[in-house]
Amino acid sequence: MNTHLNKRILSAGRWQILATTGQTVFRLGSNLIMTRLLMPEAFGMVALAATLMTAMILFTDIGIKQSIIREIDGADAHFLRVAWITKIFRGLFIALCILIFAGALQIWGPLLMPVDSGYAQPEMPGLLVLVALVPVLQSLESTNLERVHRDISIGRVTMLELVAQILSIVTMVAAAVLSPTVWSLMFGMLSRHIYFAIFTHKFLSGPTMKFEWDRVISGRLWTFGRWIMGSSALTFFVRFADNLFLAALMNTVSFGLFSIARIWIYAGREMVNRLVTNVCYPTISEVLRERPKDLRRVFRKLQTGLDIVCVTGFLGAYFFGPILVDWLYTDNFQEAGRYLQLMAGMLLLQRSNNHSQLILSLGNSRLVLFITAIQAIGICTFVPLFFMIWGVNGAILASILAPVLSVPYVLYLTRHKLGIKQIAVDGAIFLASLIVVGWVFASVA
Repeated sequence: MNTHLNKRILSAGRWQILATTGQTVFRLGSNLIMTRLLMPEAFGMVALAATLMTAMILFTDIGIKQSIIREIDGADAHFLRVAWITKIFRGLFIALCILIFAGALQIWGPLLMPVDSGYAQPEMPGLLVLVALVPVLQSLESTNLERVHRDISIGRVTMLELVAQILSIVTMVAAAVLSPTVWSLMFGMLSRHIYFAIFTHKFLSGPTMKFEWDRVISGRLWTFGRWIMGSSALTFFVRFADNLFLAALMNTVSFGLFSIARIWIYAGREMVNRLVTNVCYPTISEVLRERPKDLRRVFRKLQTGLDIVCVTGFLGAYFFGPILVDWLYTDNFQEAGRYLQLMAGMLLLQRSNNHSQLILSLGNSRLVLFITAIQAIGICTFVPLFFMIWGVNGAILASILAPVLSVPYVLYLTRHKLGIKQIAVDGAIFLASLIVVGWVFASVA
Protein backbone atom coordinates (compact mmCIF):
# COMPACT_ATOMS: atom_id res chain seq x y z
CA MET A 1 0.00 0.00 0.00
CA ASN A 2 1.21 3.51 -0.81
CA THR A 3 2.97 4.93 2.26
CA HIS A 4 1.23 8.29 2.10
CA LEU A 5 -2.18 6.66 1.72
CA ASN A 6 -1.40 4.27 4.56
CA LYS A 7 -0.57 7.18 6.87
CA ARG A 8 -3.79 8.97 5.93
CA ILE A 9 -5.86 5.82 6.52
CA LEU A 10 -4.32 5.22 9.95
CA SER A 11 -4.69 8.88 10.90
CA ALA A 12 -8.30 9.01 9.72
CA GLY A 13 -9.10 5.77 11.53
CA ARG A 14 -7.66 7.08 14.78
CA TRP A 15 -9.59 10.33 14.42
CA GLN A 16 -12.86 8.48 13.74
CA ILE A 17 -12.39 6.28 16.80
CA LEU A 18 -11.54 9.36 18.86
CA ALA A 19 -14.61 11.17 17.51
CA THR A 20 -16.99 8.34 18.30
CA THR A 21 -15.42 7.67 21.71
CA GLY A 22 -15.49 11.34 22.60
CA GLN A 23 -19.06 11.76 21.43
CA THR A 24 -20.11 8.67 23.37
CA VAL A 25 -18.46 9.94 26.55
CA PHE A 26 -20.08 13.35 26.16
CA ARG A 27 -23.43 11.75 25.30
CA LEU A 28 -23.07 9.58 28.40
CA GLY A 29 -22.42 12.57 30.61
CA SER A 30 -25.31 14.57 29.22
CA ASN A 31 -27.59 11.53 29.23
CA LEU A 32 -26.88 10.84 32.90
CA ILE A 33 -27.59 14.45 33.78
CA MET A 34 -30.77 14.59 31.72
CA THR A 35 -32.15 11.29 33.08
CA ARG A 36 -32.04 12.90 36.50
CA LEU A 37 -33.91 15.95 35.27
CA LEU A 38 -36.44 14.35 32.90
CA MET A 39 -38.73 11.33 32.83
CA PRO A 40 -38.10 8.35 30.46
CA GLU A 41 -40.97 9.28 28.12
CA ALA A 42 -39.20 12.52 27.15
CA PHE A 43 -36.38 10.53 25.58
CA GLY A 44 -38.87 8.40 23.67
CA MET A 45 -40.65 11.44 22.21
CA VAL A 46 -37.42 13.07 21.05
CA ALA A 47 -36.21 9.76 19.61
CA LEU A 48 -39.46 9.47 17.66
CA ALA A 49 -39.23 13.05 16.35
CA ALA A 50 -35.61 12.45 15.32
CA THR A 51 -36.58 9.21 13.60
CA LEU A 52 -39.29 10.93 11.56
CA MET A 53 -36.81 13.67 10.61
CA THR A 54 -34.25 11.06 9.58
CA ALA A 55 -36.88 9.44 7.39
CA MET A 56 -37.33 12.66 5.41
CA ILE A 57 -33.55 13.15 5.14
CA LEU A 58 -32.91 9.65 3.84
CA PHE A 59 -35.89 9.73 1.49
CA THR A 60 -34.29 12.68 -0.33
CA ASP A 61 -30.60 11.73 -0.13
CA ILE A 62 -29.02 11.97 -3.60
CA GLY A 63 -25.51 11.09 -2.44
CA ILE A 64 -23.89 14.53 -2.69
CA LYS A 65 -21.11 13.52 -0.32
CA GLN A 66 -20.46 10.30 -2.25
CA SER A 67 -20.37 12.22 -5.53
CA ILE A 68 -17.84 14.74 -4.23
CA ILE A 69 -15.65 11.89 -3.02
CA ARG A 70 -15.73 9.74 -6.16
CA GLU A 71 -15.93 12.32 -9.01
CA ILE A 72 -12.62 13.33 -10.61
CA ASP A 73 -13.44 17.06 -10.31
CA GLY A 74 -15.27 16.69 -6.99
CA ALA A 75 -12.73 18.89 -5.17
CA ASP A 76 -13.01 21.81 -7.63
CA ALA A 77 -14.43 25.05 -6.25
CA HIS A 78 -17.19 25.27 -8.87
CA PHE A 79 -18.32 21.69 -8.24
CA LEU A 80 -18.38 22.27 -4.46
CA ARG A 81 -20.45 25.45 -4.77
CA VAL A 82 -23.00 23.87 -7.08
CA ALA A 83 -23.26 20.93 -4.68
CA TRP A 84 -23.76 23.36 -1.77
CA ILE A 85 -26.69 25.09 -3.48
CA THR A 86 -28.18 21.69 -4.29
CA LYS A 87 -27.90 20.77 -0.60
CA ILE A 88 -29.74 23.94 0.44
CA PHE A 89 -32.65 23.31 -1.95
CA ARG A 90 -32.91 19.79 -0.58
CA GLY A 91 -32.82 20.97 3.05
CA LEU A 92 -35.68 23.42 2.49
CA PHE A 93 -37.76 20.74 0.81
CA ILE A 94 -37.21 18.34 3.73
CA ALA A 95 -38.27 21.01 6.23
CA LEU A 96 -41.49 21.62 4.30
CA CYS A 97 -42.32 17.90 4.32
CA ILE A 98 -41.78 17.67 8.08
CA LEU A 99 -44.02 20.68 8.70
CA ILE A 100 -46.79 19.10 6.63
CA PHE A 101 -46.47 15.89 8.65
CA ALA A 102 -46.59 17.88 11.91
CA GLY A 103 -49.85 19.49 10.82
CA ALA A 104 -51.34 16.10 9.91
CA LEU A 105 -50.27 14.66 13.27
CA GLN A 106 -51.84 17.58 15.11
CA ILE A 107 -55.18 16.86 13.43
CA TRP A 108 -55.30 13.08 13.21
CA GLY A 109 -52.70 11.76 15.68
CA PRO A 110 -54.96 11.69 18.78
CA LEU A 111 -57.73 10.06 16.73
CA LEU A 112 -55.78 7.30 15.01
CA MET A 113 -53.06 6.34 17.50
CA PRO A 114 -53.27 4.65 20.93
CA VAL A 115 -53.61 7.26 23.68
CA ASP A 116 -50.34 6.28 25.41
CA SER A 117 -48.23 5.97 22.24
CA GLY A 118 -45.58 8.51 21.31
CA TYR A 119 -47.51 9.68 18.25
CA ALA A 120 -50.52 10.78 20.31
CA GLN A 121 -48.60 12.95 22.79
CA PRO A 122 -49.62 16.63 22.61
CA GLU A 123 -45.98 17.76 22.39
CA MET A 124 -45.22 15.80 19.21
CA PRO A 125 -46.42 18.34 16.59
CA GLY A 126 -44.41 21.11 18.26
CA LEU A 127 -41.33 18.90 18.46
CA LEU A 128 -41.62 18.20 14.75
CA VAL A 129 -41.87 21.91 13.96
CA LEU A 130 -38.55 22.46 15.74
CA VAL A 131 -36.90 19.36 14.30
CA ALA A 132 -37.73 20.67 10.80
CA LEU A 133 -34.93 23.21 11.34
CA VAL A 134 -32.30 20.45 11.53
CA PRO A 135 -32.15 19.59 7.78
CA VAL A 136 -32.00 23.30 6.96
CA LEU A 137 -29.03 23.76 9.29
CA GLN A 138 -27.33 20.65 7.88
CA SER A 139 -27.76 21.94 4.33
CA LEU A 140 -26.01 25.18 5.26
CA GLU A 141 -22.83 23.31 6.22
CA SER A 142 -20.01 24.08 3.81
CA THR A 143 -19.22 21.39 1.21
CA ASN A 144 -15.59 21.84 2.22
CA LEU A 145 -16.66 19.27 4.81
CA GLU A 146 -17.16 16.69 2.05
CA ARG A 147 -13.92 17.78 0.37
CA VAL A 148 -12.00 17.06 3.57
CA HIS A 149 -13.52 13.58 3.71
CA ARG A 150 -12.48 13.03 0.09
CA ASP A 151 -8.87 13.78 1.07
CA ILE A 152 -9.10 11.38 4.06
CA SER A 153 -7.82 14.22 6.25
CA ILE A 154 -10.41 14.65 8.97
CA GLY A 155 -8.58 15.64 12.14
CA ARG A 156 -9.89 19.21 12.20
CA VAL A 157 -13.44 18.10 11.39
CA THR A 158 -13.35 15.70 14.32
CA MET A 159 -12.29 18.44 16.71
CA LEU A 160 -15.00 20.76 15.40
CA GLU A 161 -17.63 18.04 15.89
CA LEU A 162 -16.53 17.48 19.47
CA VAL A 163 -16.49 21.19 20.29
CA ALA A 164 -19.97 21.61 18.80
CA GLN A 165 -21.21 18.71 20.89
CA ILE A 166 -19.73 20.11 24.10
CA LEU A 167 -21.34 23.49 23.49
CA SER A 168 -24.69 21.87 22.68
CA ILE A 169 -24.57 19.85 25.93
CA VAL A 170 -24.00 23.03 27.91
CA THR A 171 -26.94 24.62 26.09
CA MET A 172 -29.18 21.60 26.70
CA VAL A 173 -28.39 21.24 30.39
CA ALA A 174 -28.91 24.96 30.95
CA ALA A 175 -32.29 24.72 29.23
CA ALA A 176 -33.23 21.67 31.32
CA VAL A 177 -32.32 23.42 34.57
CA LEU A 178 -34.50 26.37 33.62
CA SER A 179 -37.31 24.21 32.23
CA PRO A 180 -37.03 20.43 32.87
CA THR A 181 -39.19 19.35 29.92
CA VAL A 182 -38.79 17.52 26.64
CA TRP A 183 -38.09 20.86 24.92
CA SER A 184 -34.66 21.11 26.50
CA LEU A 185 -33.57 17.96 24.65
CA MET A 186 -34.72 19.50 21.39
CA PHE A 187 -32.85 22.76 22.05
CA GLY A 188 -29.69 20.75 22.59
CA MET A 189 -30.12 19.01 19.24
CA LEU A 190 -30.69 22.27 17.38
CA SER A 191 -27.80 24.10 19.01
CA ARG A 192 -25.31 21.40 17.96
CA HIS A 193 -26.25 21.83 14.31
CA ILE A 194 -26.06 25.61 14.57
CA TYR A 195 -22.57 25.51 16.06
CA PHE A 196 -21.25 22.95 13.58
CA ALA A 197 -22.68 24.71 10.51
CA ILE A 198 -20.88 27.90 11.54
CA PHE A 199 -17.65 26.00 12.21
CA THR A 200 -17.58 24.41 8.73
CA HIS A 201 -17.50 27.88 7.15
CA LYS A 202 -15.09 29.49 9.61
CA PHE A 203 -12.50 26.78 10.27
CA LEU A 204 -12.29 24.50 7.21
CA SER A 205 -9.98 25.47 4.37
CA GLY A 206 -11.33 25.64 0.84
CA PRO A 207 -13.40 27.89 -1.41
CA THR A 208 -15.91 30.30 0.10
CA MET A 209 -19.46 29.14 -0.45
CA LYS A 210 -21.65 31.30 -2.71
CA PHE A 211 -24.39 30.84 -5.27
CA GLU A 212 -23.19 29.06 -8.42
CA TRP A 213 -25.22 26.85 -10.72
CA ASP A 214 -24.28 24.44 -13.46
CA ARG A 215 -26.81 22.23 -15.23
CA VAL A 216 -24.13 19.75 -16.27
CA ILE A 217 -22.86 19.22 -12.71
CA SER A 218 -26.37 19.08 -11.28
CA GLY A 219 -27.20 16.50 -13.94
CA ARG A 220 -24.23 14.40 -12.92
CA LEU A 221 -25.25 14.63 -9.29
CA TRP A 222 -28.74 13.46 -10.17
CA THR A 223 -27.62 10.67 -12.53
CA PHE A 224 -25.50 9.07 -9.81
CA GLY A 225 -27.75 10.14 -6.94
CA ARG A 226 -31.17 9.03 -8.15
CA TRP A 227 -30.39 5.42 -7.22
CA ILE A 228 -28.77 6.60 -3.97
CA MET A 229 -32.03 8.38 -3.13
CA GLY A 230 -34.01 5.17 -3.51
CA SER A 231 -31.40 3.27 -1.53
CA SER A 232 -31.34 5.89 1.24
CA ALA A 233 -35.13 5.87 1.48
CA LEU A 234 -35.06 2.13 2.00
CA THR A 235 -32.12 2.51 4.39
CA PHE A 236 -34.44 4.41 6.69
CA PHE A 237 -36.63 1.34 7.09
CA VAL A 238 -33.57 -0.83 7.62
CA ARG A 239 -32.26 1.40 10.42
CA PHE A 240 -35.42 2.73 12.03
CA ALA A 241 -38.40 0.48 11.26
CA ASP A 242 -38.11 -1.05 14.72
CA ASN A 243 -38.34 2.44 16.23
CA LEU A 244 -41.48 3.29 14.24
CA PHE A 245 -43.24 0.01 14.95
CA LEU A 246 -42.35 -0.13 18.63
CA ALA A 247 -43.30 3.52 19.18
CA ALA A 248 -46.85 2.51 18.27
CA LEU A 249 -46.84 -0.89 20.00
CA MET A 250 -45.09 -0.06 23.30
CA ASN A 251 -46.19 2.36 25.99
CA THR A 252 -44.16 5.56 26.29
CA VAL A 253 -42.19 4.43 29.36
CA SER A 254 -41.08 1.12 27.81
CA PHE A 255 -40.27 2.81 24.54
CA GLY A 256 -38.20 5.41 26.42
CA LEU A 257 -36.17 2.62 28.03
CA PHE A 258 -35.71 0.94 24.66
CA SER A 259 -34.52 4.30 23.27
CA ILE A 260 -31.91 4.58 26.03
CA ALA A 261 -30.48 1.18 25.03
CA ARG A 262 -30.51 2.19 21.37
CA ILE A 263 -28.40 5.24 22.18
CA TRP A 264 -25.58 2.97 23.28
CA ILE A 265 -25.91 0.43 20.48
CA TYR A 266 -26.11 3.19 17.90
CA ALA A 267 -22.98 4.74 19.34
CA GLY A 268 -21.19 1.54 18.34
CA ARG A 269 -22.92 1.50 14.96
CA GLU A 270 -21.94 5.13 14.47
CA MET A 271 -18.29 4.26 14.98
CA VAL A 272 -18.51 1.49 12.38
CA ASN A 273 -20.44 3.71 9.96
CA ARG A 274 -17.91 6.51 10.39
CA LEU A 275 -15.05 4.17 9.62
CA VAL A 276 -16.85 2.73 6.60
CA THR A 277 -18.07 6.01 5.08
CA ASN A 278 -15.25 8.36 6.08
CA VAL A 279 -12.24 6.02 5.85
CA CYS A 280 -13.05 2.88 3.85
CA TYR A 281 -15.18 4.45 1.11
CA PRO A 282 -12.79 7.35 0.31
CA THR A 283 -9.84 4.95 0.41
CA ILE A 284 -11.47 2.41 -1.90
CA SER A 285 -12.55 5.20 -4.26
CA GLU A 286 -9.01 6.61 -4.41
CA VAL A 287 -7.49 3.17 -5.03
CA LEU A 288 -9.98 2.47 -7.81
CA ARG A 289 -9.20 5.87 -9.41
CA GLU A 290 -5.42 5.65 -9.20
CA ARG A 291 -4.20 2.03 -8.84
CA PRO A 292 -6.97 -0.60 -9.03
CA LYS A 293 -4.47 -3.47 -8.91
CA ASP A 294 -3.97 -2.78 -5.18
CA LEU A 295 -7.69 -3.13 -4.37
CA ARG A 296 -7.63 -6.62 -2.83
CA ARG A 297 -4.71 -5.90 -0.53
CA VAL A 298 -6.12 -2.57 0.60
CA PHE A 299 -9.60 -4.01 1.14
CA ARG A 300 -8.27 -6.86 3.30
CA LYS A 301 -6.43 -4.41 5.51
CA LEU A 302 -9.48 -2.19 5.88
CA GLN A 303 -11.71 -5.17 6.64
CA THR A 304 -9.38 -6.49 9.33
CA GLY A 305 -9.48 -3.17 11.17
CA LEU A 306 -13.26 -3.03 10.84
CA ASP A 307 -13.61 -6.57 12.22
CA ILE A 308 -11.65 -5.65 15.33
CA VAL A 309 -13.98 -2.73 16.00
CA CYS A 310 -17.13 -4.84 15.45
CA VAL A 311 -16.04 -7.69 17.71
CA THR A 312 -14.89 -5.30 20.44
CA GLY A 313 -18.22 -3.45 20.35
CA PHE A 314 -20.20 -6.68 20.56
CA LEU A 315 -18.22 -8.02 23.53
CA GLY A 316 -18.50 -4.72 25.36
CA ALA A 317 -22.28 -4.45 24.85
CA TYR A 318 -23.00 -8.06 25.76
CA PHE A 319 -20.80 -8.50 28.82
CA PHE A 320 -20.76 -4.98 30.25
CA GLY A 321 -23.98 -3.38 28.97
CA PRO A 322 -26.25 -4.38 31.89
CA ILE A 323 -23.50 -3.59 34.40
CA LEU A 324 -23.04 -0.17 32.85
CA VAL A 325 -26.75 0.63 32.99
CA ASP A 326 -26.98 -0.62 36.58
CA TRP A 327 -24.03 1.53 37.59
CA LEU A 328 -24.89 4.71 35.71
CA TYR A 329 -28.68 4.95 35.74
CA THR A 330 -31.34 5.09 38.40
CA ASP A 331 -33.65 2.15 39.15
CA ASN A 332 -36.25 3.47 36.67
CA PHE A 333 -33.90 2.68 33.76
CA GLN A 334 -32.64 -0.84 34.62
CA GLU A 335 -34.65 -2.66 31.93
CA ALA A 336 -32.59 -0.76 29.35
CA GLY A 337 -29.63 -2.98 30.30
CA ARG A 338 -31.36 -6.12 29.07
CA TYR A 339 -32.36 -4.41 25.81
CA LEU A 340 -28.75 -3.34 25.37
CA GLN A 341 -27.52 -6.89 25.81
CA LEU A 342 -30.03 -8.27 23.31
CA MET A 343 -29.04 -5.72 20.67
CA ALA A 344 -25.30 -6.45 21.00
CA GLY A 345 -25.39 -8.79 18.00
CA MET A 346 -26.25 -5.83 15.78
CA LEU A 347 -22.67 -4.60 16.18
CA LEU A 348 -21.17 -7.97 15.28
CA LEU A 349 -22.94 -8.01 11.91
CA GLN A 350 -21.90 -4.51 10.82
CA ARG A 351 -18.72 -5.79 9.12
CA SER A 352 -20.55 -6.49 5.86
CA ASN A 353 -21.15 -2.75 5.33
CA ASN A 354 -17.69 -2.46 3.79
CA HIS A 355 -18.62 -4.72 0.89
CA SER A 356 -21.57 -2.48 -0.01
CA GLN A 357 -19.23 0.52 -0.05
CA LEU A 358 -17.06 -1.28 -2.59
CA ILE A 359 -20.07 -1.68 -4.89
CA LEU A 360 -20.88 2.02 -4.46
CA SER A 361 -17.26 3.02 -5.17
CA LEU A 362 -17.53 1.18 -8.47
CA GLY A 363 -20.33 3.59 -9.38
CA ASN A 364 -23.12 1.02 -9.41
CA SER A 365 -25.65 2.86 -7.26
CA ARG A 366 -28.49 0.85 -8.84
CA LEU A 367 -27.22 -2.37 -7.26
CA VAL A 368 -26.94 -0.62 -3.89
CA LEU A 369 -30.64 0.25 -4.24
CA PHE A 370 -31.52 -3.39 -4.86
CA ILE A 371 -29.42 -4.56 -1.90
CA THR A 372 -31.13 -2.08 0.41
CA ALA A 373 -34.55 -3.12 -0.91
CA ILE A 374 -33.88 -6.69 0.23
CA GLN A 375 -33.03 -5.42 3.71
CA ALA A 376 -36.02 -3.05 3.91
CA ILE A 377 -38.53 -5.68 2.84
CA GLY A 378 -37.08 -8.03 5.42
CA ILE A 379 -37.26 -5.62 8.34
CA CYS A 380 -40.73 -4.27 7.52
CA THR A 381 -41.99 -7.85 7.27
CA PHE A 382 -40.24 -9.52 10.18
CA VAL A 383 -40.26 -6.80 12.88
CA PRO A 384 -44.08 -6.72 13.24
CA LEU A 385 -44.33 -10.48 12.62
CA PHE A 386 -41.72 -11.37 15.25
CA PHE A 387 -43.32 -8.87 17.66
CA MET A 388 -46.65 -10.66 17.31
CA ILE A 389 -44.98 -14.01 18.06
CA TRP A 390 -42.30 -13.16 20.64
CA GLY A 391 -43.03 -9.57 21.70
CA VAL A 392 -40.30 -6.95 22.05
CA ASN A 393 -37.53 -9.58 22.08
CA GLY A 394 -38.75 -10.85 18.73
CA ALA A 395 -38.81 -7.34 17.24
CA ILE A 396 -35.22 -6.80 18.38
CA LEU A 397 -34.13 -10.10 16.82
CA ALA A 398 -35.79 -9.14 13.54
CA SER A 399 -34.09 -5.73 13.54
CA ILE A 400 -30.72 -7.48 13.89
CA LEU A 401 -31.21 -10.19 11.26
CA ALA A 402 -33.19 -8.41 8.54
CA PRO A 403 -30.38 -6.01 7.50
CA VAL A 404 -28.06 -8.95 6.77
CA LEU A 405 -30.45 -10.82 4.48
CA SER A 406 -28.60 -9.27 1.54
CA VAL A 407 -25.11 -10.38 2.65
CA PRO A 408 -24.96 -13.54 0.47
CA TYR A 409 -25.91 -11.47 -2.59
CA VAL A 410 -23.37 -8.75 -1.72
CA LEU A 411 -20.61 -11.34 -1.39
CA TYR A 412 -21.59 -12.77 -4.76
CA LEU A 413 -21.43 -9.31 -6.40
CA THR A 414 -17.94 -8.56 -5.04
CA ARG A 415 -16.38 -11.95 -5.80
CA HIS A 416 -14.64 -10.79 -9.00
CA LYS A 417 -13.01 -7.79 -7.34
CA LEU A 418 -12.02 -9.46 -4.06
CA GLY A 419 -11.34 -13.03 -5.16
CA ILE A 420 -12.93 -16.32 -4.12
CA LYS A 421 -10.58 -16.78 -1.14
CA GLN A 422 -11.61 -13.48 0.48
CA ILE A 423 -15.30 -14.18 -0.19
CA ALA A 424 -15.02 -17.66 1.36
CA VAL A 425 -13.48 -16.18 4.51
CA ASP A 426 -16.15 -13.49 4.70
CA GLY A 427 -18.92 -16.06 4.22
CA ALA A 428 -17.57 -18.25 7.03
CA ILE A 429 -17.33 -15.26 9.39
CA PHE A 430 -20.90 -14.28 8.52
CA LEU A 431 -22.26 -17.75 9.39
CA ALA A 432 -20.30 -17.78 12.67
CA SER A 433 -21.74 -14.36 13.55
CA LEU A 434 -25.30 -15.63 13.02
CA ILE A 435 -24.62 -18.52 15.40
CA VAL A 436 -23.36 -16.08 18.04
CA VAL A 437 -26.47 -13.91 17.68
CA GLY A 438 -28.66 -16.99 18.18
CA TRP A 439 -26.71 -17.91 21.31
CA VAL A 440 -27.15 -14.41 22.73
CA PHE A 441 -30.95 -14.59 22.43
CA ALA A 442 -31.05 -18.10 23.84
CA SER A 443 -29.09 -16.96 26.90
CA VAL A 444 -30.71 -13.58 27.53
CA ALA A 445 -34.29 -13.51 26.18
